[in-house]
Amino acid sequence: MRVRPLGLVYLTALCLSFSWGLFIPLYPVILRSLGATPIAIGLAFTLFNAISASLRLPFGYLADRLGKERFMFWSCLVTGLASAIAVASIGVESLILAISILGIATALYYQTTYSLVADLTRGRRLGRAYSILNSMSQAGWLAAPLVAGFFMEANMLSFLFLAALISAIMASLATKSLQRSSSTVVPREGEPLSKSLIKALRMGWMIMVSELLCGLAVGFFQPSASVFLNEVLMGSYDEVGAIFTIAGIAMLLAQYPGGFLIDRFGGHALYAFSALASSIPLMLFSQSRMLIEAAFIMILYYFITGFRWISGDGMLAQHYPQELRTLAMGMTWALWRSGFAVGSLTCGFVWQGLGIRFTFIVSSALFVAAAIIAFKILALRGRAKI
Repeated sequence: MRVRPLGLVYLTALCLSFSWGLFIPLYPVILRSLGATPIAIGLAFTLFNAISASLRLPFGYLADRLGKERFMFWSCLVTGLASAIAVASIGVESLILAISILGIATALYYQTTYSLVADLTRGRRLGRAYSILNSMSQAGWLAAPLVAGFFMEANMLSFLFLAALISAIMASLATKSLQRSSSTVVPREGEPLSKSLIKALRMGWMIMVSELLCGLAVGFFQPSASVFLNEVLMGSYDEVGAIFTIAGIAMLLAQYPGGFLIDRFGGHALYAFSALASSIPLMLFSQSRMLIEAAFIMILYYFITGFRWISGDGMLAQHYPQELRTLAMGMTWALWRSGFAVGSLTCGFVWQGLGIRFTFIVSSALFVAAAIIAFKILALRGRAKI
């Protein structure tokens, strides 16, 4: 395993996730403090998700031809640009522009980074490498809101975005060193996008459908979970915040054992079982009557989600050959994000028509559907090896 290039990738993941974590988790609160309307906040997240989803496929294709390390570096630069805009002008319009630009940065980063890690490990201990990558990302994401909250409490928004800019610069220095390393993968010429796209679809359309369903499931859960804890189960703001923090730590704790299981049994098997297991706590969560009961169930759900998260990464890396991996990851995660967006929009109608508890029941059913497809993929792979 090439330790030094992987170390630079891990450092980049930590710095970028910290920079994005300063923006995204508390972004609605920041905009509200500046007088933004709910429509403006919704527009901002719509732009962010739409830009990120629409660019992942073309960026995945181009990264294989222009160099994955270069795309990681560009992601850092674009993150720095978004942060610089926020530092220069703190206002609703400028922050909407900044988070829209962050959509470009995320589209440049994710499929490129996970594909590059698979290249660098050459299939050896891939699960362990992904567990470290996800842990570094989650650590940055969990630490950033605490820092952002401190700056907001002190009425120092400029310093908040300055910290995001400094973190992006540190990430760009790490990826610049990665570009100069002799261990990096040399880009190769490939076939036209249309042929690569058809190959990726033929090889993994069932995976893409399963991830689309998982995105829909998360879209039904995410907008309603905090409101359910706060308004239905009467949890205070700090109690709800603490539950989400502990749940995030539970997701982080699943990364290393998840990586071990991927190396031992493969990403496909772990993904199928974790997708099915995700449905159980959601069904229990929908029937919760007390805050403490819901908190434990939600923490369990996030722990299982940690396994599903890393197994999805491992499944894609193990399923596709190197020449299709980055493109396929971009396509699949674009579908996941699209499902998330559609689920979030549809969630409101189910919530208003049937009640908030039904949003978790629908989410549970979608995970079951995703698991059925995942088990079908696993069965087909087992037959192919016979």
